[in-house]
Amino acid sequence: AKFKLLGKSRLPKEQDLLLRKGSLNGGNETTVVVTKLNSSSALFKILCKRIQGMCTYPSIVELSDNLNCEGFECKLDSIKVVEVETGVFYEFIHHACIQFPFFDNGKLVSKSRANVHDRSNCVDENWPVAAAACCDESFSSIHDTCKYTGELVTFMVAKSRCANKGKDICTYNDVSWPGCGFCCNYDGYFWTDNSCNVFLIVDEKGNGSLEKD
Repeated sequence: AKFKLLGKSRLPKEQDLLLRKGSLNGGNETTVVVTKLNSSSALFKILCKRIQGMCTYPSIVELSDNLNCEGFECKLDSIKVVEVETGVFYEFIHHACIQFPFFDNGKLVSKSRANVHDRSNCVDENWPVAAAACCDESFSSIHDTCKYTGELVTFMVAKSRCANKGKDICTYNDVSWPGCGFCCNYDGYFWTDNSCNVFLIVDEKGNGSLEKD
């Protein structure tokens, strides 16, 4: 794993926060909520790298071993930006090409808040690539379970968070805006309960394309 120093900015340079247009209110970064590390956290200690009691903040930190999570960190499926000491931020740098194009247990995700089949895609339910839209009995849903701005979770984590609110993942009719706090500025994919498959179509010239059903 690799972390890159952002300095005083909480906006990642290599990951997309999937923010709604205009949600930064003219560049106001305080509307972006990030993961605040505990000073007792193993990750905090490595990113801080104290010398004579002061954090030195290396520009690039590469982890050679797995670290034990602590507290809040253990509830996260993925991470984008962490705050070490107040006003000092690091971005987590993802490895390239770590997801396979074919998989079992596909689920439909959608970027539409009104029609799940619009702007949709089929993904592995074990990938943290979408957010929870928790449905009530009328199939109206709300996205209010995120732990930081732009958080992405697996299908099962999304389902568990909704269950904690007495709701579930569904084929929603809409995703409402009111009452979702700092989660409201998210403009990425939402999980649905629609199962799906990905398959390869090859034409007579040998050209292939991935399709979903």
